[in-house]
Amino acid sequence: MCVTSQYLLKGAVYALEQCGLLLIDAVSLINQKSYSSAIVLAAFAREELGRSRILTNFFDETVKNGKSITIKKINKTCEDHVVKQHWGQLSTTLRFKNDSGIGKLIMTRNQYLRSNLQNSEDFQKVEQQINKVTAKLKKRTPDDRHRARAKALYVLCQINQVRIGIFPKKFPQNLPIILLQIPRVTTLFIDKFLSWEQATTLDLQKNY
Repeated sequence: MCVTSQYLLKGAVYALEQCGLLLIDAVSLINQKSYSSAIVLAAFAREELGRSRILTNFFDETVKNGKSITIKKINKTCEDHVVKQHWGQLSTTLRFKNDSGIGKLIMTRNQYLRSNLQNSEDFQKVEQQINKVTAKLKKRTPDDRHRARAKALYVLCQINQVRIGIFPKKFPQNLPIILLQIPRVTTLFIDKFLSWEQATTLDLQKNY
């Protein structure tokens, strides 16, 4: 069964709304020091952001290219957690200590920039190394976020012990914040949906 562009547009917005609701609850859990549960909700929020972008992409395909999108294709695309994490990844942030490998590279890069040597061969080599590290981080981040959610949620069976993957008290308190870092939606993205603001009916399946 093929869906309309309006169907896809509404689905994208509702997924984005769900992203926001999950983030609100995740922040509440952080304030209660329930870090593992906050990670779970924050990770699912990122997935809903990814779902929203997937549906927006399908919307563009129907409007710009005249493609037909089916419920089956939507379900197939949205069923994989890592795929949704990939679509929900809007940027890559490097976190480092100054004495780490990447930290030294960035400090060297900044020195070249301050000296106005960005056209030098040495600067280009440093830039390439930083880009290589960034590309690797970008590639593995969706899997890392998915694994963090799984470790925070499921019970792990190991030799001589059964335990929750991550004890809340031992879990790094800054990780939920990292997962919560979702940039604001752009004005262009919001403007796309103003036309159906007064819609009074909706025929969407709960789980696309």
